[in-house]
Amino acid sequence: MAIFDRNTHPVLAIASTPDWSRLCTTLEIGQWSEPIVLPVEGRTGHEDHALRFKLMSLEAAPTRIALFNTCVHALSSHSAPVEIWHRHLAAAGPIEEQTDPSLLFSGAIDIATQIERCRLNIEWLCKVSRSILTAESWDFFAVQLHFVDWAHHLLHGALDPRHPRYDRARHREAHDLLRLFYAMADELVGAVTAAAGDADIIVTGDHGQDLHHTTVRLNEWLAERGLLRFIAGGEAVDWAGTRVCALGNTLHINRSRTIPGGIVSEQEAEYLIERLCSELTALIVPDTGEQPIQSIWPRQQLAYLGGAGEGMGDVVFFCASGYQARNDRGPLFQVTEPWCEFTSGHDHFSPLDPRLHSRLYAAGPHVASRAAQAPLHSVIDVAPTIAALLGIAPSPDTEGHAIDELLAAGFDEIDPTNNPAEKHAVHA
Repeated sequence: MAIFDRNTHPVLAIASTPDWSRLCTTLEIGQWSEPIVLPVEGRTGHEDHALRFKLMSLEAAPTRIALFNTCVHALSSHSAPVEIWHRHLAAAGPIEEQTDPSLLFSGAIDIATQIERCRLNIEWLCKVSRSILTAESWDFFAVQLHFVDWAHHLLHGALDPRHPRYDRARHREAHDLLRLFYAMADELVGAVTAAAGDADIIVTGDHGQDLHHTTVRLNEWLAERGLLRFIAGGEAVDWAGTRVCALGNTLHINRSRTIPGGIVSEQEAEYLIERLCSELTALIVPDTGEQPIQSIWPRQQLAYLGGAGEGMGDVVFFCASGYQARNDRGPLFQVTEPWCEFTSGHDHFSPLDPRLHSRLYAAGPHVASRAAQAPLHSVIDVAPTIAALLGIAPSPDTEGHAIDELLAAGFDEIDPTNNPAEKHAVHA
């Protein structure tokens, strides 16, 4: 790297070789590079990878450079056969996908850079979607974006007056930012709809969001009661001295019958389940007097909510609105900081809470025209509904059912074998 002046503005030059025979880019402060291709050792040996740089700040004397780079993505090995990917690489350019706000939370980037990362992502998704939809023969197309989810995690605490650290002075800023992220997402919906032609379109999310103003660390509560032991005061759990451990919103009992090295008998396990349900129901946050655990049940009693699987733990609990469980070490109760960490969540709450409900919008030749909102459905009904639009049977292990009121009359007459040109697009 070298610094020089351009019209009294400091400029950073970046080369890939010490002798400057390969100049990659020159950047002024705040400027992004075009994708830079570098040869590296990758998954399949010698591969070309691409990344971008943004010059965040630059001082010549003393020399201080803040340079941000996007994630490095291989330029190959993304499709089978490989020719498909290269056909769309030429149209869309290298992958742009990283929009996780963790770098914003750490102070490594500012909000403007976070928005620009999302802009790079949405522009790439639009390009690659158009390319696939216009160049390939397809029956079903799906594309997913994530930054709307990240935006809610970032901004919810700044928007919701229930947060103890809500700042009314920054409400409009957060509101306008959230609208901006949704507007960028709308660009992808428009691009897919335009490129898909006369197709059935579904736009849906997989969950809603609720405020996370206070973190709850039940492993600390378990440790205080001698039910869990950490190794030498660190993060790791000492299973030889642990009877119960919290993972997410489930409590796992270290049963001797089912877990190698387990120390809890079946008789004690039943006692522990009863004790945990009783004591955690009565748990109180000292500063507020609120009960952070809304409900708690043995997993067998949650079968109707899909909570009875083996991986759910012995006890399942749902947090009250505003509270979310975490497994790391720290205070039992800790208020989150808006703009600096996640202040919303979509798990550990009751799945029956309407704040966690999402939306599904559909339109197309095989979708019913409705003026009124359809009744509530489970997210597991989306896949069989898509199968119905495609005129195919859902997978035998599918648990959901097609949303009949979404389908136009006569949809079941669709037969893909008799209509090879029939197209169905899904944007999820």
